[in-house]
Amino acid sequence: MNDRIKELADQCWNTHIDGVLVDGQLHFDHRKFADKIIDECITIIKDSHLPDPIMEPVTYIHLFHYRLLLYSVAEKIKQNFQVEK
Repeated sequence: MNDRIKELADQCWNTHIDGVLVDGQLHFDHRKFADKIIDECITIIKDSHLPDPIMEPVTYIHLFHYRLLLYSVAEKIKQNFQVEK
């Protein structure tokens, strides 16, 4: 597991799951972990400054460029979580 995923996972241990006190012991909140990963991916996407296809005229060149940008965003997400697939 890479360091960033460990950092996110460390933030997900709690005595409460979904706001309910479980039994006073620490439990891993899977929903919170998933939310943190999704938030991280959204941040990477927003920081990539993708063009808005609704606001810009769409041509074949734009679609090709947009696809390249999406590929680069996917690569950034993989690098952030050190995924090798």
